[in-house]
Amino acid sequence: MWLLLLACSGTTPGGKAGSAQPSESTAPSGSESSQADDTATDTGSRIYVESVPPVDTGPSTPPPCAAWGAAVATGVVADATLEEISGVVPSQLNPGVLWVLEDRGGHPAVYAIGTDGTSLGTLTLDGVENLDFESLALTTCAEGWCLWVGDTGDNTRSRPERSIHRIVEPNLLDGSTVLPQTLEPESFLFFYVDVLEDVEGMVVDPTGRPVLFSKDPDGLVRLYAVSTAKPGVAQPVTPLGELQIIDESDSAGGRLVTDASLWPDGRRLLLRTYDSVLELTLADGGLDDIGAATVTELLGAEEEQGEGIGYDPAGAAFYQVSEGINPTIWKVPCLE
Repeated sequence: MWLLLLACSGTTPGGKAGSAQPSESTAPSGSESSQADDTATDTGSRIYVESVPPVDTGPSTPPPCAAWGAAVATGVVADATLEEISGVVPSQLNPGVLWVLEDRGGHPAVYAIGTDGTSLGTLTLDGVENLDFESLALTTCAEGWCLWVGDTGDNTRSRPERSIHRIVEPNLLDGSTVLPQTLEPESFLFFYVDVLEDVEGMVVDPTGRPVLFSKDPDGLVRLYAVSTAKPGVAQPVTPLGELQIIDESDSAGGRLVTDASLWPDGRRLLLRTYDSVLELTLADGGLDDIGAATVTELLGAEEEQGEGIGYDPAGAAFYQVSEGINPTIWKVPCLE
């Protein structure tokens, strides 16, 4: 399968679209800005929103990978009840730990598993209902490391309001935390102005701003920024731009974004579809200038229903996991 990713910056109708040119891979198998207390700058086709101070990604963050190796199975998910895993992030605080979540109707929680698939415990989000958990991200924060849980899915495109929940990641290695645990999240509510979207991919950029990627069978991926200025108060999303994924094999699965992961410095972006793994090298404008990105298709691992992908900067790799009973956990190592 071969994919071409076309990028369109901004949302102005009739505006000139930029393009992200595909390159060869060596790897194998709303209409208005937020009304929050943000500082918005209108540049014509894009609105830049500055809502929180930059996140310190740490001096030890390695540069992005130049070449990826072959996917290697590290284990299988031992807990057979985790059959609808929709997101995965490798912990940077707890080496060897993967955080995963289950989608619609599941327990409102994130689960710690080992890279070999062993179950390590559960973090329950207090006072939260899992309407459709679909996306998961990990960043540094004032408290250390934070997990962002995106209740962003909407297969029927009928939910008027969505939410993103942030919790502090506990240290599982120093003996200070025993799982299971229940944590009170900080919740950010949002809504779309002109359209209802189904979203399974979410990242949090180096400024601490959540960015969403729509899931659409026609391959048109719309990017939206979510304000974190007023926790608990619903805010309109800010459109950032569009990507057009063209799957030459004419497979609908190759056009549906099911997960996303951002390198901590904001220079690389992984997009997961049911059939493929795409890596974008972002320009200086980051996600706000998606039209200037270049794209590489990585072969990754073939999965039954690939819905989870996450960079592991400390481990120089990324991980994949699929829905299904006892799915395989795949690690794709960095070669250089």
